[in-house]
Amino acid sequence: MTGHGSEVGRAAGAFPDREHLKYIRGLLSDEVKYRRDRRQQIVTWASTFLLAIIGAGNALAPASAPAGQKYPLYVAIILVGILSIAWLNYHHLKEKRFRFLMQEYDRQLKLPLNLNEGKQFDLAMNLALFGLTVLAFVFTFYHLGR
Repeated sequence: MTGHGSEVGRAAGAFPDREHLKYIRGLLSDEVKYRRDRRQQIVTWASTFLLAIIGAGNALAPASAPAGQKYPLYVAIILVGILSIAWLNYHHLKEKRFRFLMQEYDRQLKLPLNLNEGKQFDLAMNLALFGLTVLAFVFTFYHLGR
């Protein structure tokens, strides 16, 4: 009777076969790719916006922007920086969860594991957005005047 329970469970569909595991792993891999692409789009969008602010501030004469128009610009720069970093980290955490699940399927399928994937890239994206936010704020603050 040993081993009989596993054969019954397999026959009843309790244990997924290799093709089913590969299919689920493929779905998880697609989700990881989507999250990674989404994060790259966030960095592209936010950096374009922040660089456009720097370029517009450079094109404007310091005296041409009244004080009432400067403060909303400062707030917009800070909000874009904070929200883009938060959005970036939200997608990072989602991707991390899907990568963890994918690693479980990799273990079941006996595929090689890549446990350090993307860590340096995440730090670089956060630092780049933070640096651009600070640069845009400082440049706008000093160039357009206080």
